[in-house]
Amino acid sequence: MGSYSGYGPPITMDITPLITLLATRIGIRLGWQDRQNGQALIEYSLIMVLVVCVILVTLIVLGNQVRNTYCNIAGAVVNP
Repeated sequence: MGSYSGYGPPITMDITPLITLLATRIGIRLGWQDRQNGQALIEYSLIMVLVVCVILVTLIVLGNQVRNTYCNIAGAVVNP
């Protein structure tokens, strides 16, 4: 299995540049200009997830107080 039985020397080729070129062309077709855009998208997504988590925890902790305040404001608007 390890021996070469063809005519002439075996042809070896480094396909790394071809793969890189293919990946670049696919990225351009999909609209990915560079890695910076994807990295920024992930960073903004993580920040958004963190903000949502903080808002959820705040609403869980202060939920009843917020609801009471809302009801007081709504009652004052309806019954002046």
